[in-house]
Amino acid sequence: MRRVRPSTLARSARLRWVVLAATTLLALGGWLAAAPTGASPDDDYHLTSIWCARGFDEGVCLPNPGGPPDRSTFVPFPVASMSCTAYDATVSAACQADALARDPRTLTLGIGGNVEGERAGLYYWVMHTFVSADFPRAFASIRIANLLTALAVVGATMAVAAPRLRRVVALTWLVGGLPLGYFLITSVNTSAWGLIGLGTAWANALTASRPGPTLRRASAGALTLLGVTMALGARTEALAHLALAVPAVILLHRAGASRAAGRPDRSSRMRRSAAATAGVAGIAVIAFALLPTPSYLAALLGSIGDGVADVAERGFGDPWLAVLLEVPQLWAGGLGDRWGLGWLDTPMPSLTSVATVGSFAVLLGLGLQGADRRRGAAVAATLTGLFALPMFSLLAAGLVVGEQFQPRHYLPALFLLLGAATLSDRRSHGPALGVGARSALMIALAVANAAALHTTIRRYSAGLTQARVWDLDGSIEWWWPALPSPMTVWIVASLAYAVTAWLVLGLFAAQPTSRGAAARPTE
Repeated sequence: MRRVRPSTLARSARLRWVVLAATTLLALGGWLAAAPTGASPDDDYHLTSIWCARGFDEGVCLPNPGGPPDRSTFVPFPVASMSCTAYDATVSAACQADALARDPRTLTLGIGGNVEGERAGLYYWVMHTFVSADFPRAFASIRIANLLTALAVVGATMAVAAPRLRRVVALTWLVGGLPLGYFLITSVNTSAWGLIGLGTAWANALTASRPGPTLRRASAGALTLLGVTMALGARTEALAHLALAVPAVILLHRAGASRAAGRPDRSSRMRRSAAATAGVAGIAVIAFALLPTPSYLAALLGSIGDGVADVAERGFGDPWLAVLLEVPQLWAGGLGDRWGLGWLDTPMPSLTSVATVGSFAVLLGLGLQGADRRRGAAVAATLTGLFALPMFSLLAAGLVVGEQFQPRHYLPALFLLLGAATLSDRRSHGPALGVGARSALMIALAVANAAALHTTIRRYSAGLTQARVWDLDGSIEWWWPALPSPMTVWIVASLAYAVTAWLVLGLFAAQPTSRGAAARPTE
């Protein structure tokens, strides 16, 4: 057998990561182009909050004295009117033209504004940097900033991680982000930061806690705090997700510890203990500084007893059972099942939901083969949290699944679940995928992405009707003037995602043994 030089392997690995970065950018760029600003849930509130994030300013944000809490500010007309497509999938984004044609000095009542700090405000404060009277440019800048932030934070997380963790991070974002995650991180919604922060913090915490070069661990620690800051600075529910991630990360750390490493000496244990204490203290300080007022949190949590009674009075029988049996619908909704994108008004085709849910389940099962008890416990703890979080939040508010709370509120936990299931431990090297398995998964995910992207482009460029149309260029009511045609964007982005999927799944390629059986995956 011909031996390959290490330098050749290193160049090949570097080229793989360069190509992966380029195809990922193209694939996510397609999702950014697929929908207009204002298409994601509550964008009217988020845009108003961004414009009012640094106080009242003539021509940007003015108070509405005596107005109701949800109508307490005046903002430029386009800021309050970008969500004209909401709730009606037959309406294209052409309705935005009237709002953008208005005099930029014209102000109107905005929805919300976060002027009382009722929600986490760091995201709004940062995005206020892009505010200007050139509204199309300002809106696009916010969304591009979210996209580039996602690429930078996820890329940095993978760069500092060990190879086995690096490929798991790539896999979680490949599968867990389709389609809802990609839609959100290319929008102006605060869920973009929540997903970026929570989707990387667990992996960076693992890197920081495991033995390795000091620079790597320090960088991972800084990225952990960055992810926590982003999540808490954008989403109130991020605190519950962090509480869910702590036991899983501890168990995964123990599962990955090498038996050959031996018992660390006293000074090493003290350093690790000090680092862990500093990390927890840092997260506590960040949470105290960034979370909304305690009164808001108390109102959000409500009284679980009163909520349960409300659900029972509405005729749902046993409230706990009524919610418990339907909770998985919220998980599958993040993968495109039942719940639509946008303002829940853009239904995903069954081709997408079946392929994404099936791929997620297959990888979950393959990853758990041979797992030790600690990694199994980490997966069990995450699954328990995936039931507990929505059950508590719904019942505390007197609601059932399908009311108010959406899959996006629980999507980050799916990243942690898939990561815990596919990460190697002392007994298992993680899923080893042969050529057939990689090909099947790549085709399934690529088709799912292409179908979801096609539907999304069609919904906003011309509106959805019962008639299915293949040619996206046939009837265009709205599109970006500086971009190629919708059909061109769809083809390029779909092919880019397919290449991304093949490269990521290739990180789990099994090495054949001398007898032709599959051995451990390549690094």
